[in-house]
Amino acid sequence: MSQQAMDKLSKVKTRLVFDHPFFASIALMKPFVLSPMPATACTDGRSIMFNEEWVEQAPLGDILTVTAEEVMHCASMHPARSLDMMRKYGKDYDHQAWNYACDMALGSIILGAVPAFPMPEHWACGKARDFDMWEGKSAEEIYAALQGVSQRSGQAGEEIPDSMGEVLPLSGESGKGQATKAQMREWEQAQKMDVVRAAAVAKSCGNLPVGLERMVEELKNPVLPWQQLIAHWLAEHAKDDFSWSKVNTRYAGTGFGLPSLYSQRVGRVLWAIDTSGSMSGPDVVACLSEVQGACDVHKLSGVVVYCDAAVCGVQEIEQGDVIPESRSGESVASYMSRASGFQPSGGGGTDFAPVWEWLVKNDGDIVGAVYLTDGYCSSFGKDPGVPVLWVVIGVNPGFRPPFGDVVRVPLGA
Repeated sequence: MSQQAMDKLSKVKTRLVFDHPFFASIALMKPFVLSPMPATACTDGRSIMFNEEWVEQAPLGDILTVTAEEVMHCASMHPARSLDMMRKYGKDYDHQAWNYACDMALGSIILGAVPAFPMPEHWACGKARDFDMWEGKSAEEIYAALQGVSQRSGQAGEEIPDSMGEVLPLSGESGKGQATKAQMREWEQAQKMDVVRAAAVAKSCGNLPVGLERMVEELKNPVLPWQQLIAHWLAEHAKDDFSWSKVNTRYAGTGFGLPSLYSQRVGRVLWAIDTSGSMSGPDVVACLSEVQGACDVHKLSGVVVYCDAAVCGVQEIEQGDVIPESRSGESVASYMSRASGFQPSGGGGTDFAPVWEWLVKNDGDIVGAVYLTDGYCSSFGKDPGVPVLWVVIGVNPGFRPPFGDVVRVPLGA
């Protein structure tokens, strides 16, 4: 182990403590480890690993900036989110593209701190332009937009640039292997508390950048799009998992051992859509669009059950299906008749029970159900015996189903 490299990392910690209390508070919670594996530095959420040779040769300012970036990966939960992305995309998961997406999602914070954290010369070229292009986008949105780019990387101007550092999937508690879902949720809660404490320390010192303050407020009071919450719920109940007995050879050249996905099937999901009179045509179209988006992302098939006071239509849905757009002012009955050939009965009352009765009688392959509704009903029926997610559109604090998880979505979200 190089004494020169250790001395430089000690100086980085000292600079963080005196000049950047937010970053220091989080960095000091992570062991600094010298390793030959990363090109510069990386984090698995448990520690920050540095390439020994790079640390010896790099200017102290570059090491400081890369350390700050790794801290922000942890603060933004990127190691845990990496696991979600691996489960979503399976064998198509592109590690390089995900790293770039995470960097771009941190763009405004990194650019806002440029006077304090100078950009390494090998990385700065063109990054300000890239930050502007992806401003306001999440890492997941950027990654989705990048799909297919890496396959065309031989074409000029379409390469995915290298990252300053790297974010790895969250490791287990011992720092080895892959974190389980329970370990991931535990890590996220602990990380959130670390971030909030770090912000309090920095604010008391009068040294909390505006971008970080905004991020911490969102962390304390999250307002997530309901589409993202559905995706998270699906990932929680997916049948996909990873096996360390089958190492993914795609990343053999990186020096990191990533697990292989040994099952890519989430399973069939039942999507129940409330077509009662209180749900408008655009509401139903929005629900269908998100159902299709989830099928595309998670590579799943399923069935859509339309129900008001009774089941009025059943439609198979698969990855790649096209959802017709609604016309201005179109009613639920008009849209359903035109787009799917189903005519909703009544258009007035709501009853959830018929959906579960249909499920028990007709489809034994369903692994989970998502019910999209405004929630104005008290007839829930019997627990269908599969995980249920209720997506309640609008303000309805009185909606308390006897089973399942509930996501409340403000109108227009």
